[in-house]
Amino acid sequence: MVNITPPNNMQNDKEPKVNSQRRVSLTTIFSGAFFSVLVVFILIIGMGFYRFSDFQSILSQLTAEALPEVTLSGKTYSKVNELTFLTERLASSQTQAFRRIAYQDIENKIIQISELGIERNKDQFLRTQLSAISKEFYGLNLLVEKRIQFHISVLSQETKMYQLHEEVLSFSTSDEHTATYIHKMFSWALHYSEVISLSGKVLAMTRLNEIRQVSNELEQRLELLLHESKNVILVNKANAEFLTRKLETVLVGEEGLLPTRMQEFRSVGQATGRSNFVRNLVGDYARQIQFYSYEVSEAVITETETTATRINQQSKIIGIAAIFAVIFLIAVVYFVQRKIIHRLVKLKRNVLLRLNGEEVNLNLLGNDEISDIAQSFNTFAEQIEEQKLAMQALSLTDGLTGIPNRRFMDERLTAEVQTAKRHKWPLSLLVLDVDSFKEFNDHYGHLDGDDCLKKVATSLSTCKQRNSDFVARFGGEEFVFILPDTSIEGAEQVAAMILKCIYDLQIVHGWNPAGEYITLSIGIACYDHQHHVNGEELIERADKALYKAKSQGKNCFVSFEPE
Repeated sequence: MVNITPPNNMQNDKEPKVNSQRRVSLTTIFSGAFFSVLVVFILIIGMGFYRFSDFQSILSQLTAEALPEVTLSGKTYSKVNELTFLTERLASSQTQAFRRIAYQDIENKIIQISELGIERNKDQFLRTQLSAISKEFYGLNLLVEKRIQFHISVLSQETKMYQLHEEVLSFSTSDEHTATYIHKMFSWALHYSEVISLSGKVLAMTRLNEIRQVSNELEQRLELLLHESKNVILVNKANAEFLTRKLETVLVGEEGLLPTRMQEFRSVGQATGRSNFVRNLVGDYARQIQFYSYEVSEAVITETETTATRINQQSKIIGIAAIFAVIFLIAVVYFVQRKIIHRLVKLKRNVLLRLNGEEVNLNLLGNDEISDIAQSFNTFAEQIEEQKLAMQALSLTDGLTGIPNRRFMDERLTAEVQTAKRHKWPLSLLVLDVDSFKEFNDHYGHLDGDDCLKKVATSLSTCKQRNSDFVARFGGEEFVFILPDTSIEGAEQVAAMILKCIYDLQIVHGWNPAGEYITLSIGIACYDHQHHVNGEELIERADKALYKAKSQGKNCFVSFEPE
């Protein structure tokens, strides 16, 4: 505990002193310094305004004409570059919805470019080129739409093909037919499946020539399959020849899988070629815009360099005036620093020393507000010291449970160990830990966890048998019980009583492996004057005993036994 003794002259400082010196208010000082600085800056600003007024027309021209042109060309170039990415997006669309969204974005982007109006400021070529780009995008959109339609048709024919395959596979033989007939039927079904398998490979092929070769092979196999199907009647009376011709229609008919797949490949090539052409058109348009932006930027740079040269000449004149202004400001700052800041720093240093208990005179020379503040600090010094002592008392109490905290426990344990050494009596220390408290918080919530710790702390306080017994919160869900002049046997009796008191609280804990209610594990360590240990070693021994109690199933106490 820190005791601060008021200085002998504190009482005298509380009394206002009469200073015969002429009073100079800080308001007057600050007003004079501010007015002087303001006058200097007004002079500099007036000179600058006078020197740069002839450049107003040039800067206005740059702002009103050249810079908007640069900005406009930059925006146009950015949006034209976005068309390149939108071209890839449209060409790679796999569904009609994505195609429509991509084309709508392209149309909006072309409208935005047209609204910027950069092509209206140049020759007819840019306007014609933008119109051609719009038409080419329209054609590309139609090709992509056609490609997607072919792809959807291919998927539809593929579905029909596999449905026919499942229908053929669902037929089974019947005991009414002869073995020869069953053999014919299975032979036909096997060849049917081979045709389906070969047709499925077409979907994975990436070259048109390969599809044509497979198409010729499939036509031959279909003819053989049709020949085999003429004498095969399935169990449900379905005609194998009908199923074969139906498969032929699905595969090689006018809108069959193979013709549609070849049309899809052709449309992919057309869309790719148109996409490359559109991309080149957009690139040429972007380069034209970039060249226009370069021309405008060069003009702006030339005008800016001319203006900068003239401004540089005038800046030298203003620079000389600024040097004189800086010298004047330095003088003002030095005066303020010596008259105000230096005294404030000294007052701060003296106040800190006074708060640390040293006898320091806070009075400062002068007859202004700073000297008034110094006198006021003398009056408030005692109040601050009293508040400091009150805050120190609060710092030794745990905010949640209301019992002493770890800091108070460390001080008390050190004092009790010294007392035990001096009187040569035993000192017992109990470290208590709430079992499975993390699971309690996880399942019941932190509010219930805080309430549980409060109840445990209250119960531990009631377990004190003597005024010298000490209970504190060690941290988290851990508590400490200090028992002066108590042997290990007495500490074990207290530990047993504590376990019963905590269990009698009947705080339900469904996730406690040691019982249905909240329980404690206790580690006991005893100070023996024949084997001196300090407070930290005593806590370490109790922690080791607590660890053993936890490993033995919790809800118990274990006393430390030296090796």
